[in-house]
Amino acid sequence: MRFFSFACAALCLLSGCTEEHYITPDDVAKRTEYKIAVVLPMSNAARKGIVNWAIENLNAAQSGTKGVRITAEWYDEETENMAALAQTLSARQDLCAIVGPLYSAHVAPFAAACTRVQKPILTPTASSEELIRAYSSSGYLWAMVEPDISQCEALLARAMARGAKSVAIVAKENDLYGQTFIDWIPFQAIELNIDYKATVAYTSATIVGDIAAAVASGAQAVICAPSGASDAAAMILASRAYEGQTHFFFSDVAYDNQVLQLLQEQGNNAEGIEGVAMGSDPMEGFDVAYQSRNNTSPQLGSSQLYDNVMLVGLAAIEHHNAGGKKSFNKAIQTVVSGTQAGGNWTVSGMRRNIDAINRGEYPVIKGASGALKFDATAFTTVLSSVYYHWEVYNGRFLLLDYSSSDPSRRISSTLSSWNWKATNGQIFDAVVRTYPPHRNTYALVVAASSGWNNYRHQADAFAMYQLLKKQGFDDSHIVLIAEDDIAYNSSNPEQGVVRTAVTGENLYSPTAVDYKPSQLTIADIEAILQGNQSDRLPEVIASDSLDNVLIYWVGHGLPTGLEWGNSDRLTPNNIRTLMDELSRQKHFRKLLFLLESCYSGTVGIACTGVPAMLTITAANDKETSKAFNYSSANQSWLSDAFSYSLVDELSDTPQTTYNSLYNTVYRATIGSHVSVYNFGQFDNLNTASIREFLEP
Repeated sequence: MRFFSFACAALCLLSGCTEEHYITPDDVAKRTEYKIAVVLPMSNAARKGIVNWAIENLNAAQSGTKGVRITAEWYDEETENMAALAQTLSARQDLCAIVGPLYSAHVAPFAAACTRVQKPILTPTASSEELIRAYSSSGYLWAMVEPDISQCEALLARAMARGAKSVAIVAKENDLYGQTFIDWIPFQAIELNIDYKATVAYTSATIVGDIAAAVASGAQAVICAPSGASDAAAMILASRAYEGQTHFFFSDVAYDNQVLQLLQEQGNNAEGIEGVAMGSDPMEGFDVAYQSRNNTSPQLGSSQLYDNVMLVGLAAIEHHNAGGKKSFNKAIQTVVSGTQAGGNWTVSGMRRNIDAINRGEYPVIKGASGALKFDATAFTTVLSSVYYHWEVYNGRFLLLDYSSSDPSRRISSTLSSWNWKATNGQIFDAVVRTYPPHRNTYALVVAASSGWNNYRHQADAFAMYQLLKKQGFDDSHIVLIAEDDIAYNSSNPEQGVVRTAVTGENLYSPTAVDYKPSQLTIADIEAILQGNQSDRLPEVIASDSLDNVLIYWVGHGLPTGLEWGNSDRLTPNNIRTLMDELSRQKHFRKLLFLLESCYSGTVGIACTGVPAMLTITAANDKETSKAFNYSSANQSWLSDAFSYSLVDELSDTPQTTYNSLYNTVYRATIGSHVSVYNFGQFDNLNTASIREFLEP
């Protein structure tokens, strides 16, 4: 009876009580037109129906000939060239906003184009962490769901609820969607005290073997993040071989009727599989109303798409009332900044919100997906999302329960797209080590990558170089290795300028680059550290047993080592052998290795046991490190999270203890666990000062 009453109430809301005053087509036609471009997969007619439904309700919620009308132009996400379409639509002066596309990879060119011309783009399901983090500060990409960091959290919670104490993940590497899961689940698993077993980067051609590898890791739960419906169906089929052995949990891409259809065509089904997907707020009745209107359940992103169009309509009213004196994007910001009680997504609810906006009052808008509350600084990321826990039963998706993301794990409400707290920090025992007097310090600063896409690595290296120069180092005590191909790169809008923050200082001048990675081999790196000077290598680290050696290395890393150039790799065992040789030859009094790369903890583990050496890494051996400070003008990341906070802290407090430095950088580095290795062979980190590596 309670469900029946709820359904009836939802149906009343659906009807919107439009009987109060009949709105004629002529009335609507006389209203001020606001045109939107809608970019969605046109093979799914249901999504087009949602947009039209929202427009109908907006029309019905207004009185007479006053107000606005939303008209839509349709573009097929499945057939259009996204990059070309983004350039065309973003430049159109007659379009107030763009709704869509659906997929993160397709949103990326639209986000870049719309940011440049300051046109709002509203996306129903784009949830890539990197995409939203890159454009959240610009204020023009409006995401109706939190980034998939929250979905990662929800998936891990489901695994824990099933009793799993260890997990592995199968996701597509270097894919805008899959990379979020690869980047964040290892980090979150550690924070939630789950044993993280393996990351398996799948390809569409090797799914069967990739699923087998994840199971072979010994994980009690395997989280699958397919990047498309066909991949999801293939993963489900592959998982069938391990029923009863391992729990499988699927991300939102699998919550798609197309997946069920693909499986049925292959003579199989998805019976019993479960997972997580973003959905509507169950308190708002959208799913029941949708079911009644369409005689089928809503698909992924249905409520968010409805809210996209509704928000455009409410912003159009605000923009119209302001007589065009504020931008359309500013009108959206105004509409979602309200604090008073407001209406919901239905006709009557929208009428209540519209009446308030016309009075210059701004309520909290309740969308079909929940309250449309956005990040207070950047505005464009919702602060919480509802996630379905679903299971396939009798060939259909059955919703078991709902959950919401946990804002308590964030540092603040701003930039909610990625600021999970790291809480499991290290504690360092007091050790006593005796060293001879300190004479000189030498530094090797390495940016191991090249090219505009790797801007951040060279920028971080230049930042470390400038820090050392300000501390009194001369170039004879620094060997700087960088490709030096970004300051005057054709993509650089500020020729001759390199920064690690959008408004930061120019780090490029003066710099004294000694070598380019393209000129050096790994053997050359070893020779430089061993002080083996030659005609090819005139600049080396000329240190001995009374000198401290600082190595700062920034670049790409894999579990198998540090990448060097396009084809070579410095393995953890290579590095350990080199460090042992430097120690044996007495090339240092103390050695500090600061390492910024993904999976950098593998090097720290390998070097454990080397006397008088300390390694501090951006991430542990299972995590990726995270880029930081995106520049819309540059279309590139300017820094890395660990390196930025490291240089910032050393610049402010160069006399700090190692323990204090670790705690500050650990808290400031989001998304990976800054890790310290071999402190037992080094010194008392609670009392020793890092100043000894910042004095030439």
